[in-house]
Amino acid sequence: VFVSVSGRHMAIKFIMANAEAAQQNAVEQGFSVDCEVVYVMCFNHVLANLIAYASM
Repeated sequence: VFVSVSGRHMAIKFIMANAEAAQQNAVEQGFSVDCEVVYVMCFNHVLANLIAYASM
């Protein structure tokens, strides 16, 4: 849809997700052929992990 509307290919640079391997694998299979992807963890997940780690 993006290509047909804009006439350009989509270049994904950043992906916000949690650290699940399945999500990262899906992105790499679908997008990283043409672009270099940087994974950014969602702030909510970062905060939850910090709280869990601090309460150990």
